[in-house]
Amino acid sequence: MLTRIAVCGERGSFAAEAAQAFLGEETKIVYCASLADLARAVETGICAYAVLPFENSLAGEVKATLKFLAETDWRIVGENRIRIRQHLIACARASVETIRRVESHPAALAQCRKLFERYPHWRTAESGNTARSAREAVESGDVRRAAIAGAACAGIYGGKILLADVEDESENYTKFY
Repeated sequence: MLTRIAVCGERGSFAAEAAQAFLGEETKIVYCASLADLARAVETGICAYAVLPFENSLAGEVKATLKFLAETDWRIVGENRIRIRQHLIACARASVETIRRVESHPAALAQCRKLFERYPHWRTAESGNTARSAREAVESGDVRRAAIAGAACAGIYGGKILLADVEDESENYTKFY
């Protein structure tokens, strides 16, 4: 029997990777658009658990998770730490030379400051999560648009990795509860 786990984000997100690391093949991931949706999924019994990012070794604590946990009576029943490898992902026709705008979750952008120093003409744009950023950049077909996200997103959404491992430090981990 599959255990349903709620995560914020979309297919290819780091939270989904953490959820599968918790329970492996026995996991059915339920993707939620917000923390409120995630809370509803657990509190109504749709999901048995939720996976929340707590702290990143480069970007620090995830303030939204801290606030959320402070406002609930939820118990932490497990903890997992996964390696975060950030990649520059775009549509198939794009190249590093065509990129003008890079979007992602604020924490992901913060983990890649050296990349933006190398390409100062790139504008950054914050979004709700890395996987959504990748999906939207790829689906737009705009060769000037890219996203910072995990490698799985390129395969899931039909994009390509223009630059791999663009995080500032290879010792980049996020702790999930």
